Amino acid sequence: MATPVKFKVLSEQDGKLAPVTDAQVVVGRRDLVGDSDYPYDDLLPTFQHDADGHYLNSSGDPENEPAAGEWLLVVRKKGFSTVVQKLTLTEKEGVLRAAPGWREPGVPVGVAACVSIVNFDQATGKETAAKQSLITVQLFPAQRYVGVGCRDNHGGTRFTLFAQGRRDFLYDTGVLNAGCIATLFDCLQNVVLTAVKGSKASPSDWLVVQSGPPRVEKATILDFYAFMDQVGKTDPATVVEAGIFGHAWHQGPIVQGSFDRSPNLDVRDPDDADGRPKDWYPNGEVATNHPNFKKAFAADARMVVWGCSHMINVSAEAAECNRQAAAGAPRDQFFQVVMTDGGRLNTTLDHAKVNIAQNVLSVRKGRFPEQGSAAGKCTYAGVMTRALAPEVKCFAAMPGAGSNFGNVKGPARKGKGATSHITLVVVDEGENAQLKRFYEREYGSSFERDALRYTNYTKFLNVALPEPGYRTQRFARYFYDELGADILRLPSGLEVGRKANSGGFDSPIEFSRDGEQGHLYIAKKAGFVGLRLRDVEKMVVLQQDAALDIGLFVTQSGKTLLFERPRGAKDFVLPKNTLRVFRMTLEFDPNYSLNEGDPGRPLTGNLIEQVTPRFFW
Repeated sequence: MATPVKFKVLSEQDGKLAPVTDAQVVVGRRDLVGDSDYPYDDLLPTFQHDADGHYLNSSGDPENEPAAGEWLLVVRKKGFSTVVQKLTLTEKEGVLRAAPGWREPGVPVGVAACVSIVNFDQATGKETAAKQSLITVQLFPAQRYVGVGCRDNHGGTRFTLFAQGRRDFLYDTGVLNAGCIATLFDCLQNVVLTAVKGSKASPSDWLVVQSGPPRVEKATILDFYAFMDQVGKTDPATVVEAGIFGHAWHQGPIVQGSFDRSPNLDVRDPDDADGRPKDWYPNGEVATNHPNFKKAFAADARMVVWGCSHMINVSAEAAECNRQAAAGAPRDQFFQVVMTDGGRLNTTLDHAKVNIAQNVLSVRKGRFPEQGSAAGKCTYAGVMTRALAPEVKCFAAMPGAGSNFGNVKGPARKGKGATSHITLVVVDEGENAQLKRFYEREYGSSFERDALRYTNYTKFLNVALPEPGYRTQRFARYFYDELGADILRLPSGLEVGRKANSGGFDSPIEFSRDGEQGHLYIAKKAGFVGLRLRDVEKMVVLQQDAALDIGLFVTQSGKTLLFERPRGAKDFVLPKNTLRVFRMTLEFDPNYSLNEGDPGRPLTGNLIEQVTPRFFW
């Protein structure tokens, strides 16, 4: 019988390598592993500690000692990353030699970074004299890295490469240790890859130890949530960083480029693959079905939405604020921001400061245009941050900002230059430069970014904001492509919609009536269709009517009153017809439909709403 291989397990203690005496060590013949798969948690230990970190066959039967053939080595200890190494043992001169890997076509062979194989004819000193091969495993504190590489349906970018680049950079800079387990969701190839660091010095040398399909045909954001939930249950406090790499917008990362057609603002569409703000609601997908998600993260861990938070109208608002501030405008002086498709935002510096901050702070539900509309509604990164705070630091591009492809260098090492790693990065040029100037001036130390200029949303949660109050001349006019409508948003958040290109809305004028003061908003050649209740929102719907103008009087006391003016007349009067209110049914956000046969309930008088005067959006 050949001289058996020696197995030794070490870990670092007080800066020195020391024997590990209580590890679970499995040394099993390949054909006896059966259907077990990585990380082989179901395999029972076959070796036990003898002395000085060395582990021996626990059965004591020489027949159970490793012999020539293919073997699996698994070393486990609570609090440390599991080590798995496939081995092929061969006999030479009566002594077993070990080589990494099995005969598996198409599967790369390599040695894990935390495994050392020294064969008797390669060793020096005592190992040579002993005529015995030695396999040493060094255990490292449990660490995980998780990256999602989304599909690019436009340019064909392989975003999984950016997830890999981030992993390599974190290892290169010492954030990840040699025992780290990295899991990558490749949503282009629809495969989930698990890798461990290889023994080569290159930070990009990683060995794939498991490759499998997602839960369904195409990888979705739910695969990521489910994986993190499972880690939170079985291997908690180990994820150092998790990131989603791909195109993104304020509604979340675009994993496959799908649609949310759910008839419920709180519930996911089962056919939707992308991330949505609703995932992070207190009653949303993560809290309901993946409650251990947060538990997966280690202390001081990061969760990052890599990619854009681009909203051209936020950039326009910031840029105009910068001009007004440079000109010395008072904080409460109104000015207009030009938005896309002829839109306008009437605001002040204080209103803008609070409004733009809502892209991080808001919990108001509902979708809004991709370009931004100053809606004051929640975003994916914002509600994610709330859900994971304060334990997990969350990062994303500052609201309004785009991101770019780039490279980042690791540390230089003796005799070698620094390694360059592919990355996504926020570049402070163009629109982003205006945003940076605005955020730095308005939010001060609450606006903090990392080395790649992604914003710390967690820190921003504690930003100090003014109370700009209720101002009756504050409004937003914008075009909502998905509704095919021109929208006017009033100070209370009440919106008024009319078919696109059917007349629009005039700027408000100072107005007083019956002891009330405020501003009058006029829609010419328009008639009142009804007040439509859309879940948490209200919308006054108008139709084209050449015989009438509609006037909406917003009072300083918080009322919105409806008037009409026959064409050619000078004054606005009470509506002739009874106003009706309709409760709408959500088809999918932002589309609602009338309930068939519903005549609507009559509205008493001309009062559309009464609110407590305060800042709303």
